[in-house]
This record gives sequence, structure tokens and C-alpha cells, in this order.
Amino acid sequence: MANLTREVMGITFKNPVVIPSGPGGFGLEMEKDVLSKIGAFTIKSVTLEPKEGNPSPRLVDAGYGLINSIGLQNPGIKTFLNTIYPKLLPFP
Repeated sequence: MANLTREVMGITFKNPVVIPSGPGGFGLEMEKDVLSKIGAFTIKSVTLEPKEGNPSPRLVDAGYGLINSIGLQNPGIKTFLNTIYPKLLPFP
């Protein structure tokens, strides 16, 4: 099997596959098997204070793709650091 290891700015990734911010939320919703096979995962944005985000509709089918306007919905940095971040630490 080919060696797909990549180094970027001194950080070694086992492969160049990176899940972008958005589809996987904070990563807690993703299967651990998937997370164990990718090179990296980008979490959603976190703001200082919690944000409810934009009102519905947040997603529109434009016929050629989807347009979204979530509005940075997130629990805020304190909740992220205390409850979500510790669960991400075992990420391989």
C-alpha cells in the first residue's frame, strides 16, 4: 500500500484526507471508524459566547446545489472546552 503520509508546517498527517468544517459538526457525530482513517478533521467555528444561529430556513436547494446560512450556531467557547474538546482528545 502507498505511503500517503504528509507533513504540513511540522505536523505529520497519516494521509491527505481532511474533513472540512461543517459536515461533521464537532466530530462527535461521526463514526470513530471514519475518524480513525482520515488525516485530519476541521471542527465548526466556536465563538466566545453561545450563538443560536440564523432562523429557518437555513438551507435552500438551489437546483444545482445547496446554499446554507447557519449563522455560526455553536455552544460558546466555555462549553466547547469543558464538554466537547475533551471528547475529541482521543482522535488518533
